[in-house]
Amino acid sequence: MRSKAAVALFCAGIVFAAAALAAPQDDQPVFQTTGATRTGRTVRDGIAVEYSLEPAVTGKAGPLRAGDDVLVRFRMSDDATKTPLTGAQPAAWLYRTTPETAGKDCPDLVRELLGGNTFVRAETDLNAFYVLALNQEPTITVVDPLFGYGNSHLLAMVNLQSPGADWALAPDQKVLFVSMPESHGIAVVDTLSWKVIRTVDVPANPRRVAMQPDGGYLWVAYGAPGSKNSGVVAISTSTYAAAATIRTGAGVHDLAFSDDSRFAFATNSEDGTVSVIDVRSLAKTADVLAGRQPVSVAWSSRGRAAYVVNQEDGVIAVIDPRKPQPLARVPAGAGISRIRFEPKGRFGFVVNPGHNEVLILDSALNRVVQRANVEAEPDQVAFSEKLAYIRHAKSEIVEMIPLDVVNAGSSGIPVMEFPAGQRALGEAHPTSPDVIVEAPGENAVLVANSADQTIYYYREGMAAPMGSFSNYSQSPRAVLVVDRSLKQRAPGSYETSIKLGRAGPYLLAFFLDTPRFVHCFEGLTVQAGSESAASQAQPRIETSADRLHVRAGETVHLSFQVVDGNGKKLAKNPEDIHALLFLNPGIWQDRRWATPDGTGGFTMDFVPPRPGFYGISVECPSLEIPFSRSPNLTLQVDDAAPEPAGKSDEKP
Repeated sequence: MRSKAAVALFCAGIVFAAAALAAPQDDQPVFQTTGATRTGRTVRDGIAVEYSLEPAVTGKAGPLRAGDDVLVRFRMSDDATKTPLTGAQPAAWLYRTTPETAGKDCPDLVRELLGGNTFVRAETDLNAFYVLALNQEPTITVVDPLFGYGNSHLLAMVNLQSPGADWALAPDQKVLFVSMPESHGIAVVDTLSWKVIRTVDVPANPRRVAMQPDGGYLWVAYGAPGSKNSGVVAISTSTYAAAATIRTGAGVHDLAFSDDSRFAFATNSEDGTVSVIDVRSLAKTADVLAGRQPVSVAWSSRGRAAYVVNQEDGVIAVIDPRKPQPLARVPAGAGISRIRFEPKGRFGFVVNPGHNEVLILDSALNRVVQRANVEAEPDQVAFSEKLAYIRHAKSEIVEMIPLDVVNAGSSGIPVMEFPAGQRALGEAHPTSPDVIVEAPGENAVLVANSADQTIYYYREGMAAPMGSFSNYSQSPRAVLVVDRSLKQRAPGSYETSIKLGRAGPYLLAFFLDTPRFVHCFEGLTVQAGSESAASQAQPRIETSADRLHVRAGETVHLSFQVVDGNGKKLAKNPEDIHALLFLNPGIWQDRRWATPDGTGGFTMDFVPPRPGFYGISVECPSLEIPFSRSPNLTLQVDDAAPEPAGKSDEKP
């Protein structure tokens, strides 16, 4: 379940009624402290809402400290009957209070947080999601799309030892695993800090990675084409250590799993086999002959079998992991290269780039039941709840097939389309990571266009993408979403994981749209911790301006100073101070490099082009100071001064 609040922030298009938000709050809050766990409860209009903040590490005692990983949980129910409130879409923020904001009216604060006010930011947003791009360069771009995709800002840039080939998220989305063929390793990225916390060494040329459904093991396929040293590695997601290395056949490997995580499947394109692996024993049970050049495999929950695409002979082999031979061989045509099943698991979509076709296989019948002629060289398929999205190597067009017309009884397939950029989307390997993924919210997708260095956001029903954002001069070869919004984990119980920010007093702001409920749980305190001390010791950038209130067209002199945790100038200053200047709410922006001023600081002149409130954020890549670590400076810009009466350009 995805948070509608997160989608509201993303689209920046929902208006909240002031009268409803200003409804009186309940005066029955109850607070408790048990060890390191903090809880609170309030009731209004018969609805009970209680929260808990507890350490993610079981058994941790003592106060909550800066840098702690914390599980945040809300339970909602009918106070009289205790019936859980299911299917809700709550939103929440952990807001750090100051003497100036301590008395802020809760409905006003929630309205500003929901509206994405640039200058009213929560320390931790429990509704956030982030867009990640795996780049051709050895980087991962992390973007917070709060201000809209046309003006989104860079949250972090994860640096890898070498370019990533594939990636996979842990089920709780706290950790991202990235294969690096040139480095012979798997980068383990913490998605709370956006840091590489470990590199796991694996055999040569690791490429395809996949997470089994229950999250117990990450599977890594390794081996270069033509190499006899080829197989898979099972990596424990709890210890980040290799649990088993299993030799398979040679060639390109794709990976799939039975939906109960009992079996893993690895294609061996050069040997014409599929290795079947028993996950419980971490041992190979068979190499099943699949056909000529098996390059792609997917599990069908309806067919209860693995479906293997053989590119050379054009046959789809149906493999039961308990049988030594395929159950069936479905003719589909030479050149087929990739298979993926729609969300219900019955219909498999198979692309054939050479014949510009999409074939639909019915796993209930084990035969191809429909074909669609599409644009130039279809090479990937992705799904939303209602549509199949077809990417093409030789075109910027993304085509869409409605899932409700996919059945054995219909003859033709209607195909819709939209342009995802200016240039062709590029060529993908059958085992390449996805360049089209579903976005948080209903019926929307993200499309990575490497040639454009851009990621596009498309909402179903539109003729073109609603927006896009630059990938900061990096070429995205895949896109992924890390969704931090509150999810329902049990009836009436909604939770997410966060990393606590700076030490200080906090309130936990809560909002529910239906039934309307607004409340701020106060009295929370985060103590300083080792993470906080380390953060305070890190350098930061101090920003100042000669004036904070000017007119449009006037020059503002900006100054920047890099200091250590004690506020002292660094012994050696960097040379890469980069400023982001933007007009709230993200309708204009500019990026510039500051220049040294000769005294150890940096300077920049800025002429605001129009009235409004401008924010100024600063980063320093060489010191790993992101925009998010430097407080925004705000400029108020009024209309330009009117020309004096009687002024003439003529000289007296």
